[in-house]
Amino acid sequence: MVIVYSFIAFSMLLQHAEALVEFASSKLYDETDFAVPSMIIPTMGGRIYVSMPETSADIAKKIMVHDYVNDNMSLYDISTLKKGDEKGYLQVDDGIRQVKITNMNSGNATTPIAVWVYNYDNNSAKVYDAANLRIEPSSLGMITVISAEPFTLRSKTQGRMMLTSLLAGFDVIPSGRGNENMCTYVVEQLDQNASSDVQFSLQSPLLTLYFDGNDYRNSKTSVTADLGVEKVLDFSGTSFVASPGYIGCAYSPGQKTYRSSLYNSSTSLTYFSNSRSYDVALSSFVNSDAEHPVIVKDNTNNNEYRWSGTPENTDSQNITLKQTNNLEISWTRNEKDLEQSFLVRLIPSNEKVYNVMK
Repeated sequence: MVIVYSFIAFSMLLQHAEALVEFASSKLYDETDFAVPSMIIPTMGGRIYVSMPETSADIAKKIMVHDYVNDNMSLYDISTLKKGDEKGYLQVDDGIRQVKITNMNSGNATTPIAVWVYNYDNNSAKVYDAANLRIEPSSLGMITVISAEPFTLRSKTQGRMMLTSLLAGFDVIPSGRGNENMCTYVVEQLDQNASSDVQFSLQSPLLTLYFDGNDYRNSKTSVTADLGVEKVLDFSGTSFVASPGYIGCAYSPGQKTYRSSLYNSSTSLTYFSNSRSYDVALSSFVNSDAEHPVIVKDNTNNNEYRWSGTPENTDSQNITLKQTNNLEISWTRNEKDLEQSFLVRLIPSNEKVYNVMK
């Protein structure tokens, strides 16, 4: 039954066109884009990054990339490239204006894969694969994490740090700030009194973090990531919960959602601490009908909130939950409208401490 359900779910994804997600200077392709004999990707030179699970290797080895210089590279080959401890990429020469990708698999079979094409080769931001990501404490600046699989990421900062983050590539933060009219921050931590640590459990292929340490030059940040979604997190840092495939950018008409057969049709995440309670500030961006609301349960105080609506007309709110140590956020996708989505940002208080009775 699981195999049948997965096939049906993936077939529904294939029926929805325009899987491509566009950003300021890059494009993001998913597995549905490659279920064709061939496709052309316009470029201005630049870089091609590829991330995939190992289970995608056999099919990805038969999806070939032709840029008229490199004519014998598969998507699998590109996914294995390294640049020191960073993610490697296929560099496309400046004079090349298009790349052809050919699917040589029987029936144009496709597989879970994330392909990010950046149109230039002039950005110093570091790119990492989420698989077994380990960055020792250092002054990071801006980093982008790519993953075809769901993953959980944590960062810890020694000292103070201002942080902004989006579910997109580094090209949407050209000067250390995103464009508020085009993308929605999943983290916008500019409060010096709030925690500089973060933790995310997400089903999205790109995550960019900008650690602005200009005023805190002695601060150091470490980052770790592991594949898989953790269902329970604590309140040890700033966080967010988002619908599967959430991007939050609108460079092309509407806010596109990334597709993957590895993503669930629902979201459920619990924040829990058995040692103390927190004041938790929540802010939300909801595009979901009333039959598919975002459900926020403050299990400590037995309160429940249901948020629905559109970005233009929503009943979602900015609220602060008082003295909670058990918070659950959940949502189920509307299978008839796969562009519905949500984001809830979460900031636990870093000041007052409330002991929890055991």
